[in-house]
Amino acid sequence: MEREILEIIRKRKSVRKFSDRTISDVQIKTLLEAGQQAPSVRNGQPWQYIVIKNQENKRALSALKGSWHPLSQSAVGLCMFVDLQEYPSTHKEFFAQDCAAATENILLTAAAMGIGSLWMGVYPNVTLEMAVKNILKVPAEKTVFNLIALGYETENERKAHRKEPIIYWECYGRSQ
Repeated sequence: MEREILEIIRKRKSVRKFSDRTISDVQIKTLLEAGQQAPSVRNGQPWQYIVIKNQENKRALSALKGSWHPLSQSAVGLCMFVDLQEYPSTHKEFFAQDCAAATENILLTAAAMGIGSLWMGVYPNVTLEMAVKNILKVPAEKTVFNLIALGYETENERKAHRKEPIIYWECYGRSQ
C-alpha cells in the first residue's frame, strides 16, 4: 500500500496539453469527494467548488493569465473558493492551508484515475481574483483560492525534476 501511494505521488505532474476526451460527472464527484477528505482547521472544510464545463467560461478564464491557456483545452475546470465569514477560526489566513490540502487530494486522486491536472493559483492576487469572480459570478464576499484544469493529456509530458529535500534534524543547521 505504501508503495502504491508513493507511486501515485511520483506520477502526479502538471499537465498542459489535454485531449478532447471527456470526464464524467461521476469522476468529477469522486475528485471532489477526495478533496472533502482533506484536513482543515477545526474540521471546517471551508472549500466550495464551481465545476466549469462551458467552453466560453474556460476560454475567458484562460485569457486572464498566459500560463492558464491549458484551461481552455481541458475537459473540466474547477474553481475552489471559501466564505471567510463562515470560517471556523479567528485566524482566517489558515484557509489557504485547508484549500491547499484539498487541492492536493484532488490532484493525487486525478493522477490515480489517469486524469491529468494543472493547479492555477489565484489567491492572493486580488486583480486575478476579481476577474475570476466576474466571469463565474462568485459573490464579492467569497475568496477564490485557485482554478484546477482536469483532462486526459494528449502526449506524455515530461515530469519536472524534483530536488532532494533539505533536511535538518532536531534544529536548524543540524544534519544527521
